[in-house]
Amino acid sequence: MFFLGSHIVREALKDGYAVRAFIQPGRDVDVLDGLPVERFESDLLNKHDIESALQDCQMLIHTAGTTAVFPSQTPWIWEINYRAVVDLAQAARAADIARFVHISSACTFGYGSEVSPDDENSPYLGAKFHLIIWIQKERHRSTYWSNTSVMDFLSSSSILPI
Repeated sequence: MFFLGSHIVREALKDGYAVRAFIQPGRDVDVLDGLPVERFESDLLNKHDIESALQDCQMLIHTAGTTAVFPSQTPWIWEINYRAVVDLAQAARAADIARFVHISSACTFGYGSEVSPDDENSPYLGAKFHLIIWIQKERHRSTYWSNTSVMDFLSSSSILPI
């Protein structure tokens, strides 16, 4: 759990929510020490563990992802930034999760300035552009997108890419 996730946990606790944190094995989670957080340690690519982690939850806030753009990392990028999100959506729908908030990284933006800061409408950096083309090609070949019940859930849920 890194910077963003730990801040979301603290804000949720301040607002009175019970929090279950899904933690990648081996991650340093000292930032959670002393906080009343249920820790669920597992691999985000394990569908069974995702389903178990969502039991008795009402909301899912997803912040995990990678911004790597190196070709050697391409399979990992696909698994974490695409397949894991679809698996989470499937599990959230099955668990009757009321709200799914998906938070992406500002690293997907290009470079901006104080006068003209980048936002979600900004063009991708060159490497990100090539990556998105690859992902679009893969999407058309993927069986995940052929699951209409997942697509119905995604289009009707509160999924907020930020």
